[in-house]
Amino acid sequence: PSHHGSVLCLAISATGKLALSGAGSEVGQLWVWDLQSAQRRGELEGHTGSVTAVRVTPCGKKAVSASFDGTLRVWDLEACACTAVLLGHESALFDVQVTPDGQRALSTSDDLTLRVWDLDSCDCTAVLHMPQGMLPMRAALSADGRTAACHVWEGRAHSFRVEVLQLGQDPATSGGIAEEESRVVCSRAPLPSNPLSLGCKDMTVDVWDLLAWQHREVAPSHTCSELDCLAARPPGPGSRSSFVSGSASESELHVWIPEGVGSWRCSADLKGHAAAISCLAMSPGGRYLVS
Repeated sequence: PSHHGSVLCLAISATGKLALSGAGSEVGQLWVWDLQSAQRRGELEGHTGSVTAVRVTPCGKKAVSASFDGTLRVWDLEACACTAVLLGHESALFDVQVTPDGQRALSTSDDLTLRVWDLDSCDCTAVLHMPQGMLPMRAALSADGRTAACHVWEGRAHSFRVEVLQLGQDPATSGGIAEEESRVVCSRAPLPSNPLSLGCKDMTVDVWDLLAWQHREVAPSHTCSELDCLAARPPGPGSRSSFVSGSASESELHVWIPEGVGSWRCSADLKGHAAAISCLAMSPGGRYLVS
């Protein structure tokens, strides 16, 4: 079966057994897949707008999704049932992230706020108000779940920047990166410490340290005009971290491996799609990639 609309978001469980896919459609399609059989396991019904983001909790039993309908939903993946609807945002949601301990979620919305949610009580525990004209889009969390990096659209400057936020505190500019010519479109925090990898429309992959806010490395430019999705593979025994990048202007993925400080090489092209690629998800151990 195929979605009624473009696939906007993907997530893989910690065990690598399940994958979730959300689509841009009026019915808010969100499907659960068995990665072993490559068959659809069930459908999570409830959203009434495009599903823009979905995350699986570390235990692998629950998922949290965000939608243009202005709600977040918590799901029981075994029963394929909604267990809670998180209300509070006043407009469409762009992203949701779950802390590594699975106890909290962070959401971003068109209402110029970020909200922190307790996933046990399903209560909103903090509201982070962005200044007027600064729209929070995608977010990423540090490994300890205390620090978030948020991609913010500055309407007056017509540019994107990155803001570093401490959860539970009001956001403030803290040496963020102003993106005058490029657009930050995706983010992941796959490493065990604090780095955050950013994919930009200027065809580069930047790695930043969330604590020191220092630039670490830049991966080489993409082979096409734009970089639209990014997945990072954590280092394993005898191997270093690597990146997989995709673009909405071509139908193949590119695998990048490091060859030294600031030096990266494309080691493989992953082909199979017949149309543009909009999102990626890497399993926590780096074994599975879903596109």
